[in-house]
Amino acid sequence: MGALKKVGTAGFMAAVLIAGYHFVVQPLIANKTLPGFYELGTFMLQANAAEAHAAGPQGGAPRKIAVHARNVTLEETDTFVRAIGTGRSVRTTNLYPETTGRVTTIAYQAGDYVEAGQTVITLDKANEELAVKQAELELRDAIDQVDRYERLIKSQTISEVQLRDARTARDKAQLALEKAQLDLQKRKIVAPFSGTVGIVAVEVGDLVDASTRLTGLDDRNKILVEFVVPERFANEVSRGGAVELATDAVPGRQFKGTITALDNRVDATSRTLRLRAQVSNPEGLLKSGMAFSVRVLLEGESWTAIPPLALKWDQQGAYVWVARAQKAERVSVRIIERNSDSILVDGDLKVGEVVITEATRGLRPGAPLALEAHPGFSLKVPSGPADGSALPEA
Repeated sequence: MGALKKVGTAGFMAAVLIAGYHFVVQPLIANKTLPGFYELGTFMLQANAAEAHAAGPQGGAPRKIAVHARNVTLEETDTFVRAIGTGRSVRTTNLYPETTGRVTTIAYQAGDYVEAGQTVITLDKANEELAVKQAELELRDAIDQVDRYERLIKSQTISEVQLRDARTARDKAQLALEKAQLDLQKRKIVAPFSGTVGIVAVEVGDLVDASTRLTGLDDRNKILVEFVVPERFANEVSRGGAVELATDAVPGRQFKGTITALDNRVDATSRTLRLRAQVSNPEGLLKSGMAFSVRVLLEGESWTAIPPLALKWDQQGAYVWVARAQKAERVSVRIIERNSDSILVDGDLKVGEVVITEATRGLRPGAPLALEAHPGFSLKVPSGPADGSALPEA
């Protein structure tokens, strides 16, 4: 055993000597650089140079790190509730004739806009026109009869009773004329309000009566959208509240509206509250019966907001670098809400403080900063000049 141990030790020493000769003696004889030592020296030189650069010339004050920064703002959470609603015109009606008759003219077709009081459809009216003329003749005769009796009563040629009967006849003739004129007017189907005519369901020559629907009329200047929200939001919605509406019929467009009515009770079966919103429709793109996706905007909470580039992460969670007294300070934050151009956070931040969005090199607590406004934005430094002047846009 002792002999084997001596042999092993001698072999190990021989291996060391051979390796030393190969890696040290031979390169020195050949005037070559030792493998590995050059890389180590280069790394040490670079590290020393970096430390010297950060420490400033001749070991003085550390050089400032150039950074882009923006101010902390105050924003509200985008709180809303979604719903599906159905739209209808602010005013809508169906046109029916009041009497039986045959259609003689159709003045408007589907899609035409008609003003209030204009005639849409006319029925045959020859008999009614004759009735008006006859009533006018009878009224004139009755008026002449009254005039004669009033002259004769002065000479006591007729009695008071005859004069009274003549006056009564005159009044009846006046009523008969008014009735004949009303019957003639009923032969015209007019628009009760301004709006858009629907599809006309009859043709010229058709015989219609009071049960025949002729066409529809919609005032689409404004659209009413009815929808429901869960009862837990019953006390968070109110008349005048804002809503945003979208429909597949007009892709890519969003319409702004307001809540105009709330039901006076919660539906006990569905546990929902019915609401009605109104949206302007000046272009006429929206129509009755359309389905709408509704976003009811609720009052949100106010939180400090930072630009998305300012948010950082590490093992401890989310944080931002804040410039305080021109030095970097790490502040932990909790994300409340993410938006496309800002992030609402909870943390030790104040509105107007400066958060760093980009830096030329890694930051550390206490590192001096050279602040510059993030490209496209202005920057106001609270701890800067007394006048609080803003840094110009980069």
